[in-house]
Amino acid sequence: MGLRYTHKWKLPRVELAGLASYATQSDRAGNPIDYRDDYYAGDLTATLNGWCVGGGIDVLQGDGVRGFTAPIGTLHKFQGWADKFLTTPANGIDDRYLSVGYGRKGAIGLDSISANAVYHRFDAQRGSAHWGSELDLTLQGMWHRLVGSLTWAGYDAQDFAADTSKLWLQLEFVY
Repeated sequence: MGLRYTHKWKLPRVELAGLASYATQSDRAGNPIDYRDDYYAGDLTATLNGWCVGGGIDVLQGDGVRGFTAPIGTLHKFQGWADKFLTTPANGIDDRYLSVGYGRKGAIGLDSISANAVYHRFDAQRGSAHWGSELDLTLQGMWHRLVGSLTWAGYDAQDFAADTSKLWLQLEFVY
């Protein structure tokens, strides 16, 4: 079961966008395992003159044995692009993040260009473990029907996994 709410507010010169989500997982019928974990998230973003600043929290609970699971869909979009949390740790994850970005049309010979940075701090939702932090950077440009992007993710491990850096170079044709 889950709920999701998004809203945009248009103020003079500033646009605010907010998101709130909640979902729960539990055992079903005669399952001998007593299980229940929740997921909740909140995000607020402000946009002004091409600049975008935001922050939020994304929490997937864990009961010490297993964590909230999302078996369908992409997990690469959430909890950082280094993909260290494709499976929720048994003690859950509390992801607090800040983002800043800039986008502009008609710059340096391109139809559009944008740059974004996101900083994540990962902690256990249950207990006091610090799972680490991550910085994600992306630069994207569009020229006619070609979209090129350069993306980097740098995960700094603490009490979980190992330090990881990833780099992507991507070229797409949009039709």
